[in-house]
Amino acid sequence: MASNVGKLQDSCNLQRNLYETSLTDKIFKDDFRPLVVGCQCYTCTNHTRAYVHHLVNVGELLGKTLLMLHNLYHFLRFFEVIQLALEEGTFEKLQNMIATRHCN
Repeated sequence: MASNVGKLQDSCNLQRNLYETSLTDKIFKDDFRPLVVGCQCYTCTNHTRAYVHHLVNVGELLGKTLLMLHNLYHFLRFFEVIQLALEEGTFEKLQNMIATRHCN
């Protein structure tokens, strides 16, 4: 069992890179899209990757604050989905879907 857990963790670690973005990277200097296209959080609807890149690179606190708002928005949506699945009795189905989608 321990080896299966290790394999799952390794797989998830590789997948995690697909969902992480380092806004300190120079490629974002002239990227005027939102952090995540289609995201409705405050950061994505009001600021660009280039602006957040600038804020993060100069050490401006607002950069970290905007990233925190974006991440909190997604965490809250994720936990709303979990709560709904628990209420509807479909949590195991959700769990399997997440494992299949993000950790395989």
